[in-house]
Amino acid sequence: MKNLTLRGFAAIILAGSIGFGAAAPAAAGGYGHGGGSVYHSGGGYGGYNPGRHPGYHPGGNRRDRVCQPHEAVEKARSKGLRRAGVERVTQWEIIVTGRAYGNRALLVFDRTSRNCRIIGSRGI
Repeated sequence: MKNLTLRGFAAIILAGSIGFGAAAPAAAGGYGHGGGSVYHSGGGYGGYNPGRHPGYHPGGNRRDRVCQPHEAVEKARSKGLRRAGVERVTQWEIIVTGRAYGNRALLVFDRTSRNCRIIGSRGI
């Protein structure tokens, strides 16, 4: 019985030393998150990751290749349309209305083009 207790005590000491040995490098900063190692790149926003870059869309996402309504309004304003606003957005076109020379005017933009190509106009 005395021998069993001594073995149990030895097992506890051995398990404790193994656990402490595994935890020591993490406490020293070699492994784990936020350890302060120069070579550590996990956790946080430390290194460049193209998947999290604001302008990056993996897999050929169409969002960065089509004309957006706010881009069409800005281009209409640069073409001389005052009080420009989006009237309608379809799959193929964006219609922006406003005023030009005191009269009502309309510009139609190609939704599928990258730089909002003008495909129609009225009153300009």
